Amino acid sequence: MAGFDTPAHYLSWQFFRHTPWRQWPMGINRPYGMDAPGSIVLADGIPVVAFILKPVSAWLPADFQYFGLWILSCFVLQAWFGYKLMTRVCEDFWLRLLGSGFFLCATVFLMRTCLHPALSAQWVLLAGIYLALDERPRELAWLALLWFVALVHAYLFVMVGTIWLFNWAGRVLHRRELRGRLLAWAAGITLLVILNMWAAGYFVAGALSPMPVQGGTNLLFPLWTGGCIAHPWSRFIPCQIFDWRGSLHAGDGFGYFGLGFLLLVPLALVLGLKARQTTSTRAASHAWPWLFLGGLLLLLFAIGPDAYLGRWRLWSFGSPEWLSKISGVFRSAARMEWVMWYLILLATLRVTVSRLGKSAARIVLGVALVVQCVDLSAAAHFNRKQLSHAPYFRDQLTDPVWDELAGKYGHVVYLQPSGVMGATGKKMTVDLIAALPNYRQTAHAAGLRGQTINIAYLARVDQAALDRARARRDAWLPQGLSEPSTYYVVDDDGLWQSVLCAPSHGQWHGRIDQLRVLIPEASSLQGLPASESCPNGPKHGA
Repeated sequence: MAGFDTPAHYLSWQFFRHTPWRQWPMGINRPYGMDAPGSIVLADGIPVVAFILKPVSAWLPADFQYFGLWILSCFVLQAWFGYKLMTRVCEDFWLRLLGSGFFLCATVFLMRTCLHPALSAQWVLLAGIYLALDERPRELAWLALLWFVALVHAYLFVMVGTIWLFNWAGRVLHRRELRGRLLAWAAGITLLVILNMWAAGYFVAGALSPMPVQGGTNLLFPLWTGGCIAHPWSRFIPCQIFDWRGSLHAGDGFGYFGLGFLLLVPLALVLGLKARQTTSTRAASHAWPWLFLGGLLLLLFAIGPDAYLGRWRLWSFGSPEWLSKISGVFRSAARMEWVMWYLILLATLRVTVSRLGKSAARIVLGVALVVQCVDLSAAAHFNRKQLSHAPYFRDQLTDPVWDELAGKYGHVVYLQPSGVMGATGKKMTVDLIAALPNYRQTAHAAGLRGQTINIAYLARVDQAALDRARARRDAWLPQGLSEPSTYYVVDDDGLWQSVLCAPSHGQWHGRIDQLRVLIPEASSLQGLPASESCPNGPKHGA
């Protein structure tokens, strides 16, 4: 509950664990956002873990969360698949171990650990590259990987899917004798993965609605040490050294290489031009061009229609409306640069270890890795503090009346301030709902007590449904009307004034733990203070 997006990830699990067993899609999460139901996928709740833990949810603590264990597993698997990738480019154990260290301290990976736990699973990208460099088609392994990553995060799925698609295309063209088998497997894998996505909840209402794309990737991203956390990412290269007037405020386009990696790049370029390969590799040579072609396509998508080199615009063009709608499904397009980031790292390591002798390569990689770790140590320490600080969130809804309400009312309606998430018909600002402390408290309390809530912070929402539901309540509540088995937390100042002066139909309205609450049919509840009165005088008659 300490981050900006992570509360939604946690809350999605808290509500999902109470969903019925017999539902389709299996990942639908109606209790978390009843006005426009989404799914565990749309809240980045790491569906694969939620599905595994749901059967044993009754034996887990009420406030159980699995994100710490998930991040730990991502560190282990990032190191493991980094090592496996190095087996594709060299035979020496120590070179493989040193090379895996660069994957483990990849900035694009470390930055996500305290922001988006699901996106910390970048080991799936390494696994996809590893399979692509295999001489064998590895059909079952590809099916397992694509099936799994579809249950982790949509962006990672698109990246792994692109690696698979281009690798499969290369194999079809390279191995004529296997074309029939490869095409049949491709059709089968596609069908099974789509069915898996349907079951997980990818195709609920509003899930594929386009949204404004957030920024892009500047072509100098490997050098920029800023990022989307408050702490700079380099001990040696200050952010101010490249004064680009905010053009590289990267956000999702952050991709600083790290000083050790940056020092290896020019060395690898020189070695690649002048030296001959001294060690053999176990990778399929025909796979490299197809890997880089897929990575380049993703990078171009990440850059978007406005390309910058620092503060200088290289090109700008308008996209057709149909293409903008498709690309708008992935509004954080800059993340798509990650595949090329890892491919450049792997290619740099490959050239370095294959062009130098074993002893020299060990020294070079060892020194570069030490420089890399020292350079990134301040940011890593900052991330560690973010993940290991004392509990940030404290449940402030401690009044016993909340438990009494949960026993009588199964649904909670949170009415956000005007202008947030489409309230009162204004344009949606999807990010703001997660930042409202009263919403976090209300949703957390409802999730712990097995109630449902009307609105959720999701990656995509059915905005029309949200607007209709809010308009109905804006019309009903000032008239003293309400919905069955529902109480309301009113965070909108204007609406609260209207509620206080509404005709009396037995409702109670006042403050519980500093939240403004409207309770229909409250006469049977114990311990409620006197109802607040209309500030403009007596209420209208019922």
